[in-house]
Amino acid sequence: MSFNLGSSAYVVSGELFEDGTGVGQVADAATSDATFLDPPQTIVAGNVELNVQSRQIASISGTPFAISVSLKVDGADVETCP
Repeated sequence: MSFNLGSSAYVVSGELFEDGTGVGQVADAATSDATFLDPPQTIVAGNVELNVQSRQIASISGTPFAISVSLKVDGADVETCP
């Protein structure tokens, strides 16, 4: 998922590894600085649920923004929803 807040853009991603573990993170698109997301997160085959806390990106609190969601498998685009 990606979202834009004025001059800032962020990408939220969940990655599932071959051993069945997963990791979620949010990255600033301009700086590539990434913050790993705190639990609870669900990252399993067929289901990804990620929660971005407002304390992780303080500027999102109370700010409307547009998002797009992309499904990628091994880096290849499968589907994108605006």
